[in-house]
Amino acid sequence: MKYLFLILALKFTVLTFSQQHKGNRYEVTAVYGLSYDSFYEAEASFSVDLSGPMFGSVMEFGLDYALPKNRFIGVAFTKQLHVKNIDKNILSTVSNSGLSFDNYRISRQKNFYEVHFRKQFKNKFHLTLGVFYFQTYLNTLRFNIDGVNQIYALNNDKQRADNLGLSLSLDYYFPIREYLELGLRGKMVYTLDGAETVYLSPILKVSF
Repeated sequence: MKYLFLILALKFTVLTFSQQHKGNRYEVTAVYGLSYDSFYEAEASFSVDLSGPMFGSVMEFGLDYALPKNRFIGVAFTKQLHVKNIDKNILSTVSNSGLSFDNYRISRQKNFYEVHFRKQFKNKFHLTLGVFYFQTYLNTLRFNIDGVNQIYALNNDKQRADNLGLSLSLDYYFPIREYLELGLRGKMVYTLDGAETVYLSPILKVSF
């Protein structure tokens, strides 16, 4: 009888442990969509501004770990890219000189490194709050003539931002398989300068 009790107790312990750890513990997400960046503002001292477009693309990969009560903690990497090629001839009537750009690539890229917390609701909505820092890569062109002097500014720079920021996103998912969901994400990024980036994109989530 004692051995039977030990066997039953062991079986109960194993079953209880299995129930507590039932389900997927990790989720991987992939995003590719449209972004809007309002960070860049033309300087008043430049009469011709040839910066990158306000609309671009965004790509994001995330890894989340499941916590109790439909909560998650995770990390994410986001790459935002705004690019255009220009063919432009800038001529000066003051000095009879100029500058020509043939298929010149203007770009503005930002890499975000984020840690976030996510809450899943019963109506399939997910709300995520994140903290991040970012790096900026600029390749821009500006030109000005003030009546006497000409100023050409070609900026090709990597800037490591010391400012931290906050991100807020809202997701909605449609189940495809038990481990696979497809959804839509809307996300807003805040820095010390205010609301800087907004993007809307489809999102794919895999659970394991």
